[in-house]
Amino acid sequence: MYGIVEAQENGKNSGKPEDAIGVEAGNADQTKLQLQQVIRVGVEPRIIPEVSFQSIEGFERGPVFVVRVPRSIARPHMVWLSKRSQFYARSSNGTYPLDVAEIRAAFVGAEENIKRIKRFINERIGKIIAGEVPTQVNEGGKSVLHILPLASFDYSQPQFFDISLENGKGFPPISASSWNSRHNFDGYLLYHANGYTQMFRNGALEAVDSYCTPYYPGKENGPEKYIASQILQEHLIRALRNYLESLKRRQVPTPLYFSYALIDIKGYVLAVKGMEHRHTIKESHLVFPAFEINNYGVEPQQIIKPILDMLWQSVGYEKCYSL
Repeated sequence: MYGIVEAQENGKNSGKPEDAIGVEAGNADQTKLQLQQVIRVGVEPRIIPEVSFQSIEGFERGPVFVVRVPRSIARPHMVWLSKRSQFYARSSNGTYPLDVAEIRAAFVGAEENIKRIKRFINERIGKIIAGEVPTQVNEGGKSVLHILPLASFDYSQPQFFDISLENGKGFPPISASSWNSRHNFDGYLLYHANGYTQMFRNGALEAVDSYCTPYYPGKENGPEKYIASQILQEHLIRALRNYLESLKRRQVPTPLYFSYALIDIKGYVLAVKGMEHRHTIKESHLVFPAFEINNYGVEPQQIIKPILDMLWQSVGYEKCYSL
């Protein structure tokens, strides 16, 4: 907080507030901009998500500014002050400069968190391909969606989130209008014939769906396999919006990583209303690049659009024309 007098103990800062007097600021908005500029210039790399500010009026000298510093995905950060650079960490009594060993550990730890997320995604997709799923899902191709909070994979500060029937209501299976639910070894499961949502104990979320990739094996000219493009688009956007809103209500911290894959879809056709079928999909599985979500204000369409573009391009179109 900016505008708080810190108590002293034995001539040193104690990390405890003594008085709130405020800051002499003629214009609160202008002061916020100045603070933001100091952080942009004096901290490398940039803090992601960004630092936020809130002013509280009614104090002796002016407003008190509440500065919220999120747990950044780009850490550790170097601070430039009076032409000197230093890495700092927080403690119960404020901040302290890191030594060489602590700096090395901070860099290694940040890289390891991202590696854990990638390993988790690969392992889960591998299990789904192998049929190792928590409940039976209809035959054919499948959509696989993951939303992974970075905090869930930071083992230095393990996170565990409430998993219960009440808490699971915001995470229905992608294409379901009704479903069953139960606890399982990994956390909490919501399921129906077309797919499921698995809530993991650490806050990670997995959703698998077969409704948008139907498979009809009994056709005269061979099995009919297609991806219902418009339905897929609508269901993904709706599900992602629901999941993000539910995670926000549960105060799951950003950043989040969104991952999407289509598995067992070799030979599928992308069904696009009003357009001829171009080519069948040659790959058995399409694993799309992960998307980093730094705040809950992002629109689901912004996340889904690059994925749909790549899907349409896989069968010969220039891009997705429906979004």
